[in-house]
Amino acid sequence: MKNTRTPIPRTPVRRRTRRVKVAVPSANGVAADVINRVKDFTEEARQAAHDQVEEVRDRAAAYAKSGRKKINRWERDLEHRIEDKPVLSILAAAAAGFLLGFMIPRR
Repeated sequence: MKNTRTPIPRTPVRRRTRRVKVAVPSANGVAADVINRVKDFTEEARQAAHDQVEEVRDRAAAYAKSGRKKINRWERDLEHRIEDKPVLSILAAAAAGFLLGFMIPRR
């Protein structure tokens, strides 16, 4: 049996519908590509931020360690000076106390 249906003539609407049907899979592919690129970018940004945080943490730890060493060195030096010259140390502390008492207003 032969196909007795007559073909539907190609009208401008039918042509547009066909173009849309062809364009939809293409748009889906582009959207998937964009999504993948965004995922890659966010992963790279997250890793870069993580690396920066680690670097700042390491620097802060190094500065803190260096600061503790300096404070300990100053403390030892001050103790040695006080032990070497106790009278001069007492006079310097008294003078500093007098100056602070003079500069700070009373209530």
